[in-house]
Amino acid sequence: MKKTIEEISPACKADFALALETVSDLLKVSRKKLLSKSRITECLMGRAMLYSLMDYTDRHDYASIGAFFGKDHSTILHGLREHAKMYEQDYNEYQNLYDLIFKSFKGKLDHDVQGMTVNEKSHYEILNKIDLMIDGLTVIRNSVLDDYISGIPMSQKLKEKLVEAFFVQDPSEHTTGIEKEISKNLFTKKDKYD
Repeated sequence: MKKTIEEISPACKADFALALETVSDLLKVSRKKLLSKSRITECLMGRAMLYSLMDYTDRHDYASIGAFFGKDHSTILHGLREHAKMYEQDYNEYQNLYDLIFKSFKGKLDHDVQGMTVNEKSHYEILNKIDLMIDGLTVIRNSVLDDYISGIPMSQKLKEKLVEAFFVQDPSEHTTGIEKEISKNLFTKKDKYD
């Protein structure tokens, strides 16, 4: 699954900007080069480190991380595996570089949160939770949409969970054509596999 930058939460964008700045500054590689398709060792290592730093924050799904690079979630998973290999094998002093970058990134993340008032921290935590929920719901929405387009029937149990999760009561509330059609089918047809 692939996301676009427009679909990314502000918290994810802020974390990515911080990670990109940290990796770029410490590896002495331009931000533009890190985001390019360059196969130069420093760029490959830098991208793997970026994937890992974003994964460390534990607030963003792989599709969101991939959006910054124009990649899908499976490319990010592959990059995380490559990061683990390079770290384990200490490829080109990778371990020392990553540890230094990680320490700097973590310090900047902690500083950002520590400098907040109690009220700001509370809002920040709530926004992060909302971002995670939005990411999760987007995955569910896209999955249901893909199944619908592919003609895969939906179970009654899933229908009930969707109604509960989205508080969808009336299909006429939907404005777009395909969502309206899905909604009508959700409330009016019985699947042959129910």
